[in-house]
Amino acid sequence: PGYDDVQRIFKQKPCCYGQPGNSWAPQAFPSLASWGVGLYLDEAAHVGLNGQPFYYGGLLNIFNTKEGPQLRPNEEWTNIEESKTKFRQFYEQMTSNGGGLVSLYFHPCEFIHSQFWDMNFARGANPPRDQWRTYPLRPPDSRERAFSYFEQLVRYMKSFPQVQFITGPQATRLYADGARGHRFSASELAEIARQVEWEVSFQVRGTYTLSPAEVMTLVTEWMVSQSGADTEVALPFTVYGPSLPSPRLTEPIEVPWSQFERSVHDLHSFIQRHHQIPNAVWLGSKPVAPEVFLVAMAKIASKSANGG
Repeated sequence: PGYDDVQRIFKQKPCCYGQPGNSWAPQAFPSLASWGVGLYLDEAAHVGLNGQPFYYGGLLNIFNTKEGPQLRPNEEWTNIEESKTKFRQFYEQMTSNGGGLVSLYFHPCEFIHSQFWDMNFARGANPPRDQWRTYPLRPPDSRERAFSYFEQLVRYMKSFPQVQFITGPQATRLYADGARGHRFSASELAEIARQVEWEVSFQVRGTYTLSPAEVMTLVTEWMVSQSGADTEVALPFTVYGPSLPSPRLTEPIEVPWSQFERSVHDLHSFIQRHHQIPNAVWLGSKPVAPEVFLVAMAKIASKSANGG
């Protein structure tokens, strides 16, 4: 109903979402993706990646950034000159490094009320309607100072020649996921496999970046497709990571090639059906952490690509 209300009121579909308060949850991402909402836009510390935009759950996330929170007002809204100085520093750093993004938010209630709008329901409270309280207003001079801070900061940012204000859809185009729709050649897949290390992590590769789940999906697909010289593999859907902690590897496990090959096919079937990496990959009756299995697959795939 909320999605429909926004579309009805604003005459266009919502393009981004930000959580209420600190209520971040990964379950929101599949729903947002199914609605065609491609941007998670907010500011908090739940997840992040070096203070930069990143992809999580198939959505572009402008979240947990470094610069925007430093431009927020203090309680009296008297730090406008300090914020201007900081923005100039950010601008100079970003322009010298080829560009960057500053994400800064304000809630409308901040300008006119002295207490945030969730005062009746903060920290899990759910009082009956007759106990609801109205929001106290700021004094007139405080409201004027708040609006002045906002206006001065926006005008100051706009005064820089290379600053551009962008919308949510523009952000998703600017930071488009280069891995989507890409056809990975055999040589690319071999290099992706070679870059897999014991400390499994994401890979940054030219025009695209791959999550560990995407790396595992590609290597699995490549092995199942016989990894020929003319093999091309794509990522047809968003792949989520495991939902539970993985089993620890306490001792080496050796299995015949026939068992390993069956486990690869089982893993491939699981990913295709659930669009997710399993919590464990089974080598017969022995559960193995998916990251451990990925390392083994990657070594075999890269060795095979080299004629081994």
